[in-house]
Amino acid sequence: MVPKLSRVAGGVSHYLHKGATMEKSTIVVFRKWPAGDILALFPTLDEGRGHCLSYAHIGQHGAADYHGCIRVTQPATEEEYAQLLEEIRVRRIQPKG
Repeated sequence: MVPKLSRVAGGVSHYLHKGATMEKSTIVVFRKWPAGDILALFPTLDEGRGHCLSYAHIGQHGAADYHGCIRVTQPATEEEYAQLLEEIRVRRIQPKG
């Protein structure tokens, strides 16, 4: 199955991909830093200590303070996050553990 993306308001998307035995839907929030870099936040993927999984071109995946990132970034447009989404699709980011 080819991953699908459904866009909703506020930069929130549902990223669907086929796992080994089942299909999973992961909420992805694409944001843009003031300098222009795009960040993908996965608010339902817990990284511990109140952080969620994040992904960016540089630095790739790590933990992020979701609410802190939302405060200092703005929603990314589809055009702005297209390359990052493709990178996420190729890597098939999975929950920790």
